[in-house]
Amino acid sequence: MDTHLEVGAIVVPVTGYWQPQTLSPIYNYMVNEAGGNTSPTDNDGRTGVHNYFGTVKQNGGGDATVFFGTAFINASCGTRTNVMGCPEGGLLGGSGIVAQDFGHFEAVGDIDLKDNGHQASMWGNVRNYTRTNSVGDKNTGWVGDRQQSVGSKPIDAIWSASGPINIGLDLVGASFPDFLLQTITMQNGGTGYTGSIGGNNQSGDIVCASGGTADTTTCIRVLTVDGSGTILTWALERAGKYTVIPSTPNTFTGGTGSGAIFTLGYTTGGVAVAMPAGSCIYADATRDGNVYGSSFPWMYKLGNTRMCYGGNLAAWNFVVGNTSALQVYNNQVIAPVKFVSLAGIKQATRSIASGSSDALSAATDQTVYWNSASGAQKAEAVPLCNTGTDGTDFIVKDQIGDANLHAIVLTPISPSLIDGNASYSITFSKGAVEIKCDGVSGNWQIMSKIAA
Repeated sequence: MDTHLEVGAIVVPVTGYWQPQTLSPIYNYMVNEAGGNTSPTDNDGRTGVHNYFGTVKQNGGGDATVFFGTAFINASCGTRTNVMGCPEGGLLGGSGIVAQDFGHFEAVGDIDLKDNGHQASMWGNVRNYTRTNSVGDKNTGWVGDRQQSVGSKPIDAIWSASGPINIGLDLVGASFPDFLLQTITMQNGGTGYTGSIGGNNQSGDIVCASGGTADTTTCIRVLTVDGSGTILTWALERAGKYTVIPSTPNTFTGGTGSGAIFTLGYTTGGVAVAMPAGSCIYADATRDGNVYGSSFPWMYKLGNTRMCYGGNLAAWNFVVGNTSALQVYNNQVIAPVKFVSLAGIKQATRSIASGSSDALSAATDQTVYWNSASGAQKAEAVPLCNTGTDGTDFIVKDQIGDANLHAIVLTPISPSLIDGNASYSITFSKGAVEIKCDGVSGNWQIMSKIAA
């Protein structure tokens, strides 16, 4: 059957969506007023009615599917500045609305996969992505699965699994070729740039990093400038993705001006999981008591065995069994060492009780506390950053609290730099800095720093 629908004028709404059935070549309407569920505590003894039911018997070769479709996007995005406002194509869409308490809705209903005793290969979802362009204009991006919680209350779980499973998340076959942006700081605002006009942040110059081998280039948007066109404020336009990172400090190009210089810091390896500050991974979470007799209770009890990112100097801390390993500094609960009770992981913490000079060791040092009351500036020598020390990180802290009077100066072995500078100074009481070696560029990058 060839069903063809030509639609002429369509009224475009000012807000919201307008998707009436009259714009569809095939429209089915069904009302179910029968059926039921026998079990009072679970989904057992249950009927099912369907607006569409299809059966395929595969007695030949190749592929055979119950439903197959193709959507082509031929319309231009025009002057729209965000890809979310551009024409969209889809293979499956709709709305699910529960109009009574305790209704249960499944966006994609139960699909039972059974081998009937035979050797079989079954994959729940398979999507093949063939990307050849990753410039990233207008916020274009590729995401395998996008789950969006848009209500006023959080959903209970973004993914949930049950039953025997060998591997929860398998990334063994994945590769992570790109370096991703971690830090960006403007060193020089240049001259001659054009800022945003009339509060429209989309109208300012786009200025991008030079050099490197990019899948997507790091770019900023100029927001405000002074009378000479020197950049005063800016916003990140694209974070960028590189197989070979650009040099830092980096002279950005593009726009109406010149001379803007930014210090850049990128990851030194693939990103298997990205998580926000203040979030944790729990190893001993359990579901709450099965009060209602359901097999899917959505309340959880969390224990104390966890790995957390605190968003401060103690970027990562591991706590096993209880919280007694934690200490309090500057009214913040942080781990006294970066890793707690994990055998085989470097966790050396060293205190400098006297003198005014020290040298960090990539082999043994992780966290160094300056407790010396020398009454003089302290010199902290930092090893050469290269492929041999790639990924090494150090935390240096003014534990005694006199860095505002006697700075702690970190100086790497030449030609390595710290964020593009020959040295970095801790100049505030109880201050601290965390640096990490980027073996690709041969320089140390500042990952975090705190002031009391």
